[in-house]
Amino acid sequence: MWRRLLPTQESDPGLYPFRSGLVFGFFNALTWQVALGTPLVIFAEELGASPTEVGLGASFILLLTPLQIVATMLLHPFGYKAVMLAGWGVRGIFVGVPFILACVAPWTAPAPWMVTMLLASLFCFCFCRSIGAASFQPWIYSLMDKNTAGRYFASDQYILAMGSVATLVYCVVSFHFLPVYAALAMQYGVAMLGSYLAWKALSEMPDGQRPAQVTLRHVFLDTPRHIFSPGAFRRCLWLSVIFNLIATPIPPFVAYYLKAELVVPPAQIMVCEVVRYCGVFVAGFALRRRLERHGGKTYLAVGAALVAVVALFWLTYVHLQARSMWWVAGGNFVMGMAATTWLVANLHYLPTQVPETERPLMVSIHTAVTQCMGGIAPVVWGSLLGGKDDSGAKMSVNRLEDLFLGTAAVALVLVALVPLLKPEPRKHEAEAVSGLEAE
Repeated sequence: MWRRLLPTQESDPGLYPFRSGLVFGFFNALTWQVALGTPLVIFAEELGASPTEVGLGASFILLLTPLQIVATMLLHPFGYKAVMLAGWGVRGIFVGVPFILACVAPWTAPAPWMVTMLLASLFCFCFCRSIGAASFQPWIYSLMDKNTAGRYFASDQYILAMGSVATLVYCVVSFHFLPVYAALAMQYGVAMLGSYLAWKALSEMPDGQRPAQVTLRHVFLDTPRHIFSPGAFRRCLWLSVIFNLIATPIPPFVAYYLKAELVVPPAQIMVCEVVRYCGVFVAGFALRRRLERHGGKTYLAVGAALVAVVALFWLTYVHLQARSMWWVAGGNFVMGMAATTWLVANLHYLPTQVPETERPLMVSIHTAVTQCMGGIAPVVWGSLLGGKDDSGAKMSVNRLEDLFLGTAAVALVLVALVPLLKPEPRKHEAEAVSGLEAE
């Protein structure tokens, strides 16, 4: 089994020289699952953050993605590897801020400055991450032919899921046996270790040939043209924007609802997160070979349909004031499958719709626009879901139901729009890989 997860000289000599990149994906999951995931939501709520502040924090990673487009200008003068290592190296420093907060918080009452510090460190973390991320996909393309790159990205999904599940299981155990702030300190300690080990693994990757110079003028002139000019890319782009707008708010506000309204212990919430990433793993495994037979368009529709199912489930769960964690785990599992189905299908479909000569910039535009627009949704809904009573910051359950109802309706419209996308080329004409990041 291990030989199938990490390539060896015998099992895959073409991919073997780049296995340190797969190791990077594993350790990277140890960092972002804590710094950007459910532990962040739990930490923020514990410090007294409002739904608006939680939504803002959850959106930084998405709202700052347009920096990737501008950061492509750094690739020619510094090279892929240097830009990636610099971004990831500086990023890791800011994980230390919430670690210190978690150590200080038990000895003092929660204060607004703590929430401010947490959000500021998260902003800086995401800023540096966006700079470094501009180089990763083009770097992989420069090192590998399209067939090897396809196997690399498929393997990366498995390794990422393994790292995510391992991190979340650790969070579950620490929340179960330790006080909440002690558990958070332990988790951010592991996140700092994972950040260093990921950087170390990345440093062992060979550098690629530097790309042609991209000027600021080139970025600002071509980006609007690609976004708004009629064509296959624009249709693909805006359907992905719609998907991100409806799918992005679900996980953070479900976790906030469980913690703030149902007072579910953090360990149980983390168990449900583990189940969600089991859904990621299952979807990736199921789609590995089916995409070649049925094409990406088919599974784009499936991903949107699964989001509709998840939204209707949560609408029913909240409306009935249910408390079963088994049902929560089931909803999270399907959500993991939904997000991964859309992502993997898009990885398969998008490169068939863009010219190879313009692929790096167009893929960066696609990633930045879809994720940035998706990041707006938690901020908007966070401001709408906020409410106040004598116990402090609470969530408006009625507006949460509106969120799920609207999500289901838009997802069904998306299912109807996917068939309007341009057909994919025949298998022997299609490109094998695309440039979208899964974090």
